[in-house]
Amino acid sequence: MNKIQVIDFINTGKGAERLLFSRVKMVHNDIRFNNSIICPEGEEAHRIAEAGVPVLTMKISRELGIFNIICEFVELYKIIKNNSPHIIHTHTSKAGALGRIVCWYINLFRKKKIYIIHQVHGYYFFRLKGFKRKIFYWIEKMLAFITDALLFQNKYEYELSMKFKPKKTKFHMIKNGINFDHFSGISGSRDNDVKIIICVARIEPVKNHKMLLEVANLLRTQYQYNKFIIYIIGEGEYQYLEKIVTQYNLSENVVFTGKLQRKEVAEYLEIADISVLTSINEGMPRSLMESMYYSIPCIGTNVIGTNEVIVDNYNGYLVELNDCEKFAEKMYCLLTNDDIRKELGTNAKKHCLENFNEDKTIEIIKDIYINAMTERESK
Repeated sequence: MNKIQVIDFINTGKGAERLLFSRVKMVHNDIRFNNSIICPEGEEAHRIAEAGVPVLTMKISRELGIFNIICEFVELYKIIKNNSPHIIHTHTSKAGALGRIVCWYINLFRKKKIYIIHQVHGYYFFRLKGFKRKIFYWIEKMLAFITDALLFQNKYEYELSMKFKPKKTKFHMIKNGINFDHFSGISGSRDNDVKIIICVARIEPVKNHKMLLEVANLLRTQYQYNKFIIYIIGEGEYQYLEKIVTQYNLSENVVFTGKLQRKEVAEYLEIADISVLTSINEGMPRSLMESMYYSIPCIGTNVIGTNEVIVDNYNGYLVELNDCEKFAEKMYCLLTNDDIRKELGTNAKKHCLENFNEDKTIEIIKDIYINAMTERESK
């Protein structure tokens, strides 16, 4: 039997390394598949290739300029035509739109069609309001009609997308998980007088770091508590956040680490007491799963994705979006009560082991690929 040729397509190197590398490598190492990644050129792509995963690079960004999109369409068209995949598996909103449209166009002139799969990591229109939100909702709805299969990580987006009502598109709930082999799961010393809080999230508006800084200010002013350090781990421009840190006099309590490699993130997980996430929406946040694997209780906003990882009052706390008072209250509770913190941390590890094993997700995806090939060959 010939190998099933699969190409994953994403428009960020960081996403390729963090979201796809582990899964694609495991699929590629299965003798039934040949799995590669299309992503931008850069250090992430280089590391992925060095680790044995085939990488095809192209110039693509997260920008939505018409000229850039036309150039990217042409370049992606050439790559897909030259590599002749059986299946294209797209990720993120821009790559999902571009990849599906290119493959749809190619399929117009082919007898054996490329099977088009898109994996939803959080719809872009959730970040928008008013007319723009309606436009991007309509775009996703139309794209569903040229997609053979949609994959979902959380129930909310799965149920919402069912309303698109594309007759031929298959819907699959695959959830999300982490590769336990990448992390030791062993905690270091957590008995220090100064408590360690981590927030692993790239610096961008949807991650809502401003809320976290306002919460930190409440801990110092309202609760008169100063024995904590928040490490904000992630790439992005954080100068505007540094101004808020200065305004609230939090320079001794907040540290921006910038972008870190997986091994470096693990070093913070080993010593962290609490993990927090103040996002406006998520797909299904791996940063919280990784924290739970280290028995770290989590506090997050009660939004799409996050509320399917945190079970309120069991492995952490859920707080309504931008309710800084309640978020500060829950943080103060965990920072000052060792018994509650350890109990929720123990539950977090158990919940992670039972629900977030990436191996299970990979097996589901392999089955989807095999069924896709069966369907493709029958036409």
